[in-house]
Amino acid sequence: MSFREMLEQVKEGRADPECEAAVKAEIEKHEAIADYLAERFDEQFSDQEPSPSPETGRISRRVRLRLLGSACLAVLAVFLIAAAAVLFCDLSYYNPNKGIEARYGGDGQFLLDMAAFTELHSPGYTASYAEAVRSGPGSYDLRIRQNDLFWGRELSSFDRLVRGKTVGSGGRTANEYWRFPIANAFGYRQGLIVWVDENGVEHTEADPDTLADCREALAALPPSSRAAVYVTFGHDLSLEEFDVLLERYGEKVPDLYFAYAAVAARDGYQPGTLGFEPSGAGLVFENAPEEEFPCFELALHDGEMEENRPAVWEEHFRSLLRYLSGRPGFLEAMADVNGISPGYYQEALEYIDQNGIGIYGALVHGGAQDILRLLEEEDVRDFYVENVKLSVLSR
Repeated sequence: MSFREMLEQVKEGRADPECEAAVKAEIEKHEAIADYLAERFDEQFSDQEPSPSPETGRISRRVRLRLLGSACLAVLAVFLIAAAAVLFCDLSYYNPNKGIEARYGGDGQFLLDMAAFTELHSPGYTASYAEAVRSGPGSYDLRIRQNDLFWGRELSSFDRLVRGKTVGSGGRTANEYWRFPIANAFGYRQGLIVWVDENGVEHTEADPDTLADCREALAALPPSSRAAVYVTFGHDLSLEEFDVLLERYGEKVPDLYFAYAAVAARDGYQPGTLGFEPSGAGLVFENAPEEEFPCFELALHDGEMEENRPAVWEEHFRSLLRYLSGRPGFLEAMADVNGISPGYYQEALEYIDQNGIGIYGALVHGGAQDILRLLEEEDVRDFYVENVKLSVLSR
């Protein structure tokens, strides 16, 4: 393979480690040549004593030719240095496109990263498109699409990535694609919220009067209405118990959709919301890394889901954690928030290794009356109504 071909592979993020090493070695060689040429250029322009001999004219012409050659070499040296600097930027900073190639556009490595991140941290959303267009050395224009499952709409985010950091674009914030749930969602269970009563007493449980008011408001909604409600269970459910819950309501109330299952990642305080979408909603990724990360894409395992959902859920959740723990460049560039890092996911894996997977809450979509039934029949510690629409036709 020629150097030009190897260089193109590196620029496009398709090069293997051996190819990258070879290109870097060539860059170092040309940098050394550039340094040598620069030294020669300085020598050529050093002070020279004029010659009194009759051959002065011929010598002057030779000097001019040598200076012209040196100038050309200097221009070449500058060009090589600039090319080396550009390539150095591309190799040194996070490249969103490096890895799995896109098949149809916007469905390559960058989308897989965003899909895993969105599923783990953004209840009720899925990532459907992620494109990074190179705009300069180590720089990319980003476009990300995420689907809001409750409203059935697609949301677009635009950003710029410059030398491994997002900087925002078009007046938008750099974290628009961070669709984390509000603290009220699971706040009491996560240790994020307390409230103080009229006597100055702190409470770490939801106010019963507030919950009663919310139940009354849900009951007053028309039968056509639908609600998105965060539910915190009275005790953490095992995957088997969660499966029984979904099976029971799938038979009794098929209109209920469990859009997210929140998983405990440590004892007590929970550093951010972490979980998974249990039904496999969203796009089907034909290029999902299933060999290294089994059940990465739930939609590809319908048969296994029918036989043993808890086992598939566990493999899926573990695969998402392991996958993102191996994507430090993406996390540093796109998810530098809430302590998220490779170590964050590794600690979560260690916790579930020791304690199993405990589901402490869920995001549920459905008719207001059906959700009220769930709240009345199940052991529920807390709930928070995130959104309501009067009809499936609401926009």
